[in-house]
Amino acid sequence: MANELKKDKTLFDKTIKYLQWSFDTAKPAHMTGANLADIIMGSIAASILTNNDAQMMIYKSKMTELLTIQPVEGIQPDYLYAQHCGSGRQLYFTNYGKEYVNSVMNYLEFCDGTNYQSPGVDLLQDLFIN
Repeated sequence: MANELKKDKTLFDKTIKYLQWSFDTAKPAHMTGANLADIIMGSIAASILTNNDAQMMIYKSKMTELLTIQPVEGIQPDYLYAQHCGSGRQLYFTNYGKEYVNSVMNYLEFCDGTNYQSPGVDLLQDLFIN
């Protein structure tokens, strides 16, 4: 599909801009937990199509950060998943947590064996076991 898109520069540029939009315009408050994981997975195709190694390394860094115990949103020290905690702790494993796990697992599988692979599988295992 990349070859077809690249034949029409205008279409290619619009596609890349569309795919990258959510990452480029997201407010810092939305760059946490499931929201960030979804934003990365929605934007990753643009970086692949343009061979943007620098952007992929940013995604790796952000995903690696998501795959650690988080003080506010994400996997908590007690292995519960929290999102939108600004007004107090809200546990969201069945909604945001599910989206978080789906996006993180897709990223880990997609980047397996590449320079963009993030550590953190052990944390996901602990999330389900503990």
